[in-house]
Amino acid sequence: MNISSTNTALILTVDSKDCNNNKRQDETQEFYDYRDYEQESIDCVKAWRKNAGWLKDIEIWIHSPQNDVDAQTVSEYNKLSINFVNEKLDMIESSYGFFNVHYSGQWMEENLPSHIENTIHIDLDMEILREIPLHVFQTDAKVLLGGYFENDAKHQRKPIFDGILSNTGFIVADRQFKFYEKILNEIKSFKVIGREYDIEEYCADKMASESEEIEIVNGYEQGEGYSVSEDLTNVWFWHEHKTEKRDHNLMMQKLKLIKRLRNEFS
Repeated sequence: MNISSTNTALILTVDSKDCNNNKRQDETQEFYDYRDYEQESIDCVKAWRKNAGWLKDIEIWIHSPQNDVDAQTVSEYNKLSINFVNEKLDMIESSYGFFNVHYSGQWMEENLPSHIENTIHIDLDMEILREIPLHVFQTDAKVLLGGYFENDAKHQRKPIFDGILSNTGFIVADRQFKFYEKILNEIKSFKVIGREYDIEEYCADKMASESEEIEIVNGYEQGEGYSVSEDLTNVWFWHEHKTEKRDHNLMMQKLKLIKRLRNEFS
């Protein structure tokens, strides 16, 4: 993978408080709380600019494919030198907003400036804690796709494609591979297995099982929904949703993780 700080962009997808996930929360209470994706996006970028090391000053593009975000949020984006695209797209009807990431990704594949050869997607609830070493990207793969530590994989959906369980919160892609175009084609033709919640990641599992050009990177984040890991080699991110209430236990876990990362990798 030919990656540098000048040919790579961080790409994010943002929804407003009126998004599908928050509407579903009203109906099902399946999430812990309303999720403030706009504030998450601001915090996500601030952490990237501070902690991403050799990648901290890369171009950042944020796309809103479905909902209008608040004018104050856009003002914050401008302060952070973010390229914000407020272009609505025709998308598959879904109870969740997870497909939006891939529609935004396809827009990026088709519309970013030609000097951007690679894109890094992370979820908005991910805070980068330390730089991702260059050697992680020195691979013949065209796509790096997140995965799980063994303890966390046991609590995820049932694997149905060669035991592969991907986590699309982390996607590094060579634009020429057309990862987002390909996964959208898979989503559109995928026969529903289990929850609609899992469809897009099952499609990523299928793609990874069929292509040697997609490489799984396990255990890239810790935090909300993850067990505490002893192996921090590939841990670069903290995962926690921005909600109205803060979890004290998560706050303590994060502080301990930051201390361990400093002791082991500084």
